[in-house]
Amino acid sequence: RFKCKSFCSCKDIRYYIDDTILVILWKEDIEGNSVTFTEVKVADGSQFRRKLGDDSFGVQVQYFATEMASSTNAVVAMNADYYLFRDFGIVAYNRELFRFNTGNFSGPYSKYNCVDTLFVTSGGDFLYKRVGEENTWESIQQFIWDNDVLFTIAFGPVLVENGQALVCDWYPVGEIDKGYSRAGIGQVDTLHYLYMSLNHSPEKEARWTVNTFAQHFAEKGVITAYCLDGGQTGEVVFKGEPYNY
Repeated sequence: RFKCKSFCSCKDIRYYIDDTILVILWKEDIEGNSVTFTEVKVADGSQFRRKLGDDSFGVQVQYFATEMASSTNAVVAMNADYYLFRDFGIVAYNRELFRFNTGNFSGPYSKYNCVDTLFVTSGGDFLYKRVGEENTWESIQQFIWDNDVLFTIAFGPVLVENGQALVCDWYPVGEIDKGYSRAGIGQVDTLHYLYMSLNHSPEKEARWTVNTFAQHFAEKGVITAYCLDGGQTGEVVFKGEPYNY
């Protein structure tokens, strides 16, 4: 699906395939940085899942990503949203709304969403509620029911929309204008996804702004993409073992 250039720098290519899932992982050198990609196609939306520690919201126990992946027999897994570290955002899990906290706003603005939120439906599609959008607990719960939302991720921002990279001038989290490791999840088509992460290496600290990351993500042909928490929480686990540094 993703065409390589004649001077392709892809390396460490791995894959898994069975009757219902195809996974391809590879690494590329982009602008001198190590970038990890995971392309996934599944037969059913139920195969795209979120996992919380002990399968419960608010549990204080922390696990390595490899432990979480192995406990669910995941073919491939990645960290995404360290939700206990932050108290804001919309958090739903297994179709249940657990958090609706607009903590970055106060007074008459207390009903406004403080970050872009990714909603993943039972059909495996991506929906969004955007920063500054007015909502209530009741309206979000109805949105979950109407769209059969399985879970949410609250970090952001949205990186790509309708195949075009978005320009973000301000966002409350993620230090968007500074150079950091970055991670994101994109949808290529129905039940077809691409994960991308800009990683540190033993020799170099990788540094991109959110807008640079979004541009490179859009170049991979995704129709939509969303920024996840990067850095130490940008790990990819393949068949129980870490894949990226």
